[in-house]
Amino acid sequence: MSKIVLTTIAGASIELGEIPFNLYARGTGGGMILFCRSGFAITARHKEALDRSDRIFYISSAEIDQYLDYVFERIERVVASDSIKLGDKARLVRGVGKRIVRRLLDEPRSGKCVDQSKRFIDSQIELIFSSPDAAVHLFSLSSADPYALSHSINVCTFCMLLGEQLYGQSRDDIRNLGLGGLLHDIGKTQLDGRLLMKQTPLTEKEMSEIRRHPVLSSQLIEEHQLPESVKVVGLSHHEMVDGAGYPNGLRGEEIHPFARIAAVANAYDCLTSENEKHARMPHLQALSIMAKKIKRYDRNVFHALLRIVLRDDRLIEGFLTKKIGSKELEAVARSHASHINTAHVL
Repeated sequence: MSKIVLTTIAGASIELGEIPFNLYARGTGGGMILFCRSGFAITARHKEALDRSDRIFYISSAEIDQYLDYVFERIERVVASDSIKLGDKARLVRGVGKRIVRRLLDEPRSGKCVDQSKRFIDSQIELIFSSPDAAVHLFSLSSADPYALSHSINVCTFCMLLGEQLYGQSRDDIRNLGLGGLLHDIGKTQLDGRLLMKQTPLTEKEMSEIRRHPVLSSQLIEEHQLPESVKVVGLSHHEMVDGAGYPNGLRGEEIHPFARIAAVANAYDCLTSENEKHARMPHLQALSIMAKKIKRYDRNVFHALLRIVLRDDRLIEGFLTKKIGSKELEAVARSHASHINTAHVL
C-alpha cells in the first residue's frame, strides 16, 4: 500500500456542504486521523472544528486539484473571510492561479479558461486591497514553483502590485494589467516546446522563431475579445524604452504604459526565478543588474519596483546612491521570502 503524502490546508476554507476530497486532522495522540471522507457533508459542528485556529487539517497531495477547484468556486468568500489568515489566502489564490495557468497552457483558445482567469484576477485585486501586508505575502510566494508554471502568475502579480503603486485605487487598470501579465506569454503555446526548453545557445533562426511569441500572444488575446490594453501587454512586453526591444523596436512614449510595466515585471521575475537558463538570483543582485541597464526601462516603474521590494525610502535612496551596504539591503529584500512560514499550506 503506497504512503499518502499530506498537504496542510487552511481549515477555514472549507464551507458547509459536501466536500470532493478526503480531509485529515492530527489526532490527540499526534497521529493522523481521517476527519471526513470525500462526498461527506460538512455540518455546523464540523465547521466549528475547522475554524479553530489551533487545529491543523490536511488533504492528500493527490487531491490538491480537487481542493483547488473547490476553493475556486468559493474564491470570493475565501478572500473576504475573516477566519482565514492573510498568508493562507495568498497561498490559496496562488494555488488557484496555478490551476488556471495549467489549463491555459493546455487550452489557450478556451473561453472558459479566460473567464476563470478574469475571476482569478478579481480575487487578487480584492486581496491586494484588503491589507497593506498583502503585497508582502504575494511577493514572498513568487519563487515557490517551477519556472514554466510560475512565470505567468509572477508577472501577473508583479504587474498588479506595480499598478497599485502607480495607479492607486484604479481597479480597471489593475485588472487589465493583471490579465495582460497572466496572458503575456500565451503565444508560446503555439511554438515548438523543444525550442523553449533548449539549453544550448539558440541559433539566429531559433531566436527569430521565439521572438514571434509576442505577436502570437496578442493574436490569441484578440481572439478572446479582451480590452486593447490587455492585448498590448502581450504584444509589447519585450519592447524597451531605449528602442532595443522587439517585435517593433518601439522607443520611450511609443510603448504603452502597461507594456512598460510588464517589461519591468517580466525582467525582474526572469532574474529572480530559477529556470532552464540560470539559477535563481538574489533580489538585490537582480535590482542592481536592472539599475545598470535602466535605459531599457521606465524609471518610474523601476522606482515602483524598488518600493515593493525594499519598502523603505531610506533604503531605496541608499540603493540608488550606493550609500547603504549591500548586506543591509539584501537582508531587507530577503525578508519577503522569510515573512511567511515556509510550510506548504494551500
